[in-house]
Amino acid sequence: MTVAMQQGAAVAAAVGLVGVSLFQLVLASGASAGRAAWGGSRASLSPALRIGSAIAAALIVLGRAGYWAPHGWSGSFAGEHGRSFPCWR
Repeated sequence: MTVAMQQGAAVAAAVGLVGVSLFQLVLASGASAGRAAWGGSRASLSPALRIGSAIAAALIVLGRAGYWAPHGWSGSFAGEHGRSFPCWR
């Protein structure tokens, strides 16, 4: 895989995660997009599901930022240009 392909994949992943996070925030705000999430049983989500969407958005952002990892945090490594990236166990 070339560097350009890696960068393209990274951009695509970042855009996708931002999109999912924004969608979760829209759901948490009470917008009538509930048919597209959480089983689609309601147009607007219940308060419990709205809280769940807010937590999901936070976990996506924190996980990508390296502050939370479902399998544990094992520090970071420096990339070829000295940037730090999260490492997963």
